Amino acid sequence: ISLAVAMALAAGVFFASVNGELSKAADDDPRVWEPDIARFEREDRKHPPPPDAVLFVGSSSIRFWHSLAEDMAPLVTIRRGFGGARINDVIHYADRLITQHSPSKVVIFVGSNDINVSDTPMDAVAVIAEGLEQLVGIIHEARPDTEIYYIAITPTRYSWHKRDAVQAANEAAEAVMAQNSRTHFIATWNLFLDANGEPDRNLYWLDGLHLSEEGYRRWTGRIRPILMSDR
Repeated sequence: ISLAVAMALAAGVFFASVNGELSKAADDDPRVWEPDIARFEREDRKHPPPPDAVLFVGSSSIRFWHSLAEDMAPLVTIRRGFGGARINDVIHYADRLITQHSPSKVVIFVGSNDINVSDTPMDAVAVIAEGLEQLVGIIHEARPDTEIYYIAITPTRYSWHKRDAVQAANEAAEAVMAQNSRTHFIATWNLFLDANGEPDRNLYWLDGLHLSEEGYRRWTGRIRPILMSDR
């Protein structure tokens, strides 16, 4: 099989996966993700995660961060990204995804799908802010000393026409995270724009939505020093 054919097949599988995620993301019932959550639990039974690790939770940008463990070393990480998760999906499964692991830090990336699937994206801003506040409360009720970080929603070519809602959601999330000394907002907007002030094509996969290897390097360069400084 030639390299070109292999790449085409891989791209086809990737796009099929992305389309499936977006279809499920449009469903308001969190139970569509039950198979994904059950798979995490099976993995946990086989390989129990260590306590006091740094847990990354959220949508597909976390799911596809395959180099997370090495990118964050020497921090020990748990990766809990699933498909096209929205904020209420993470809330629904918070006890099974997050609090049962007793993490020392929780890093959240969710909200982009709330905007992407909405025909009135500005309406998603309040949903994200209120959901984030609720999620922080759930985590801190179980473990008050946990440091919680919210990664800003990334500007992408896929959702560039909804950028006003993305920026409004980031501002709202930053305000939520400013309410507590143990909650933090990680700004990333400037990392992903080119000289023209638009999303840099080199930082995304072909779909214009998911991060490329270089995109993940940009994330790592911003996120890892913040987590390391709070050790």
